[in-house]
Amino acid sequence: MPRRAALAAAVLASLALAPAAGAAGDGLRAGSAVPPGQSGNTTLAGFAAGQAGGSYGPHTDDQHKLYEGFGYKSMQFVGAGTGVSPPGDSNVKIARDAGYGVPTITGATDGDAFYGIGYAMAQDRLFQMEVFRHVGHGTLAELIGSGGLAMDEEVRRVTEGQGALEAELNRLPATARLRLQRFVDGINAYIDQVQGNPATMPAEFTLLNDLPIQHFSVADIVGFGEYAGRFFGEFGHGELGAAATYEHLVARFGRKKAEKVFHDLLPLNDPHAPTSIAARDGRFPRHTRGHVKTKYRGSRYANHDPAALAPISQISSAAAAVDARQADLAALQRRLALPRFGSNAVLASGRLTKDHKPMIYGGPQTGWAVPGFFWEVEIHSPVRSQRGVMVPAIPLIVIGRNARAAWTVTSALDANADTFVEQLNKSNTTYRHRGRTLTASHHTESIPCKNPPTTALPLLSGMPPSPCPVPDRKVDVWRTVHGPGIAGPDAGHHLYVRQSVVDNRLLKSLVAWDDAGRQTNVHTFGRTLAGMSLGFNFFYAGDDGHIAYWHTGAYPIRPRNADPTLPMPGDGRYDWRGFERFRAQPHVIDPKRGFLVNWNNKPSVGWWSKNLSTGGEGGIWGDQWESVPLAAAVLHRKPINFVDLGQIPRDVAFIDNRARVFLPGLRRALKKTKNPQLVKMRGYLRRWNGRRNQIDKKAMTYRSPAVVFFDRFVEKLMRDAEQPLLGTYWAENAGLDSPMGHLRSVDNLAAPTYKFEYAGEQVLAAALHGHTRYPWLRHRNALFRRAARDAAKELTAEQGSDPSKWNEPVETGEFSAQGAISVHALVPLPNRGSYAQVVEAIAARARP
Repeated sequence: MPRRAALAAAVLASLALAPAAGAAGDGLRAGSAVPPGQSGNTTLAGFAAGQAGGSYGPHTDDQHKLYEGFGYKSMQFVGAGTGVSPPGDSNVKIARDAGYGVPTITGATDGDAFYGIGYAMAQDRLFQMEVFRHVGHGTLAELIGSGGLAMDEEVRRVTEGQGALEAELNRLPATARLRLQRFVDGINAYIDQVQGNPATMPAEFTLLNDLPIQHFSVADIVGFGEYAGRFFGEFGHGELGAAATYEHLVARFGRKKAEKVFHDLLPLNDPHAPTSIAARDGRFPRHTRGHVKTKYRGSRYANHDPAALAPISQISSAAAAVDARQADLAALQRRLALPRFGSNAVLASGRLTKDHKPMIYGGPQTGWAVPGFFWEVEIHSPVRSQRGVMVPAIPLIVIGRNARAAWTVTSALDANADTFVEQLNKSNTTYRHRGRTLTASHHTESIPCKNPPTTALPLLSGMPPSPCPVPDRKVDVWRTVHGPGIAGPDAGHHLYVRQSVVDNRLLKSLVAWDDAGRQTNVHTFGRTLAGMSLGFNFFYAGDDGHIAYWHTGAYPIRPRNADPTLPMPGDGRYDWRGFERFRAQPHVIDPKRGFLVNWNNKPSVGWWSKNLSTGGEGGIWGDQWESVPLAAAVLHRKPINFVDLGQIPRDVAFIDNRARVFLPGLRRALKKTKNPQLVKMRGYLRRWNGRRNQIDKKAMTYRSPAVVFFDRFVEKLMRDAEQPLLGTYWAENAGLDSPMGHLRSVDNLAAPTYKFEYAGEQVLAAALHGHTRYPWLRHRNALFRRAARDAAKELTAEQGSDPSKWNEPVETGEFSAQGAISVHALVPLPNRGSYAQVVEAIAARARP
């Protein structure tokens, strides 16, 4: 066993041999890792020490090696009642464990506990919370300069606005409002304590001259909550790019062939997609209601009618504008370590575990940052005993455990937002909806921008951003009955708007989430999730002996002949016809096969959704996904013990899922080749196991030239098979949008090299098994050989004619800096959660 694997197993084994409960009433055994550490706080002195090679401060990176080696620290309850009271509230006590600095907070009331949460979180993450506050309000450029303008524009364009969020807040139960206010009070108590004291104040405030530190308000918390809710729980964007692709296909091939190709590329329901719920545990059909009256017969969908779509020149222009904005935004999100979605979970019932107890693993993938996107805490009050992780600036345990049950979540990636097209009048002031003339809301906002001082250069790697524009940049903010404008008006007076279930439903979702985390049996846990509007998958394991899964959120019911993959006319005929009932959405308690896995994949047979991201590329719920090897890893390790559960993520972390699907076909295609280079490469491909963790750490390259060759082969295969059909749109759908023109996960924190994250990959996987309407891989072996020759030709031009010398830099998992601290990268890049949690319900009675 490798040394690192042995260390991880030893750590988990020590947890497995620990006493049955860490504190009275603790019915679970649990472990976790929050990389790189609990704290993101460094003072000016700590920053100087860190820059000189020393420590940035306590607990800033002490879980890094633990996480890197797939290890876990204890997540048992420490217990209530000990510690020191923070200033301003003697009814709360905060104690921190010596090992990793995780706070245990005990409050005489729930409000007291949340005061302590605010104070302790600020101790560890105050500057990160400051960044998130600016993100939520669309004022990031005031903090970091012109680099924040893309984020500010987008937030201002899509936010509900202060008034609507306040109205939502006022509708919450009084207890929820009290928790928010007391959380803010605790943050401000810490701010008052460090204000003006460089010895204790986080260094970033001084370096950025962000002084004095402003008090937080409930509006700050709600503002960032809206951003996070949309980012992780709102899906279905990309209709403009999809429409541009569709109209290109129609113009080039005619409607009949275009319909086939478009259906293959962006299917609404791929019946071959892997599901989390097996068919024998239930089928959950997605519902439609009514239909749009139309005389168009060229498609089953009324909005495929050319009369229902803006001209290709106009819609392509709108799509390009949105894509350009999103590219700038994505670059900023990577630089600031704002998260990306993509997470995995494993549930195992007592039937599959060695101790006959339910188990759960959670691995939310939000990218790697320092400090991390999660902050760990233990809470005790009269109404809760919990331990888990919160997102800084949001007082909610998103993933965690109580005394009797544990839960984790993944993003649903299920479309709960649609793009509508409002036809404005010639003055761009009114539009028609359900026979009425309505006025489009429109105003212009200026985005203040502040050039960072020279003292901030250490935070910017010595690379100052471009100067702030003079005068301030302006953004047009539009809103109609459907939602905010995302593009337009164009030359045809089309305003493209987004309707989302997040509007007016955000905060009640967070209350439902909090309620669920306090439940101690499977049935009440499930019932509380009915209040969720955000799109998430929830997973449960408890000492009641059950495991369970729910696909939550508010999902619109659309007309049966409306294709939500494309924009829909906003005249009212295509409006939503209600929402799916919660009990009709995919869910299962105690699946018959004894386990369940999810990696943001399709929830069940019969359920469908458009699968789009911003540019119009899709493929999330296609023929292949990394949930397939995850399920295989679970079965391989049964009967599973506590140590095994924590190592399942390692089993799949370095699998190249493209190689899992395409490598066998490539080997077959090259069997009879006489090309000398390909004959030599054939041997390397035969010996490569399709994983990307065999590396030369000194040279930081892969040990086999098969890796770089296969990467280039996949690119050439997608080009050769797709460019003749998609023209210039092929690269976007293939994901070839990095600066080097190669599909490299160094440009994407969600590691797409390992996944099937794009329509251009999924359509070829489907074609490989005969699951497409159009023959994308006609003459497959010849096509594979052509792509292989093209890959070899390109590598020869770059690196010489000897295949044994072909290589590429190892992809690494970089920790983006969200402040003054830095840590080393993960080598090689793993496809795994940014936080890890393993739990066994040791007090559960065995179930048949």
